[in-house]
Amino acid sequence: MTNDGARSAFLARPGARSAVRWLPIVALLLASGCDTVRPQADPAPTAPPSPQTQLDHVNQRLKDALAHARAASDASVVSERQCAVRLIEPTAEGEPYTAEVVIQTSLGLKTGKGKGKKIQPIGDVIGTAAGDAKDSEKAADAEDDPSFEKRFFKLVYKNQRWELAEPPLEELTDTERICFQSALSDG
Repeated sequence: MTNDGARSAFLARPGARSAVRWLPIVALLLASGCDTVRPQADPAPTAPPSPQTQLDHVNQRLKDALAHARAASDASVVSERQCAVRLIEPTAEGEPYTAEVVIQTSLGLKTGKGKGKKIQPIGDVIGTAAGDAKDSEKAADAEDDPSFEKRFFKLVYKNQRWELAEPPLEELTDTERICFQSALSDG
């Protein structure tokens, strides 16, 4: 069979002619997008997050870090830390935003067994161990109200990010230092 004969035999089949008609169009469409480099449209510049938005993120990361810093669940010492953050607007032009952070730490000892364990405040346990009757009565009344400590810290908004104010209002414990480092990181 010659070349012309093969072509005639192919075109003689039903539907072959319509496929031949569309073949150049499909080839043109495929070839048209291959070599062209489309310029990337510059994305619209986005404004940096507001100090309040960034402070909300810091607050959430600080809460997460404090939750992970608890004593082991099988330990006899129970510690619980909570935090609250308050944004303070600048009072004069050119002053930075500031924020107040309060960390409340509750400490106690587990008493009882199973799910019904109660927390007895550490300060009350120390008084009871010393044999002070007044403190032992206080311990019995305060089992549902563990002793706690509130600590205050100040944050300053500089260079589009929150930082711990220097010098800190209070000396940081190792746990607080790690929690603040985690909360104030850009990650």
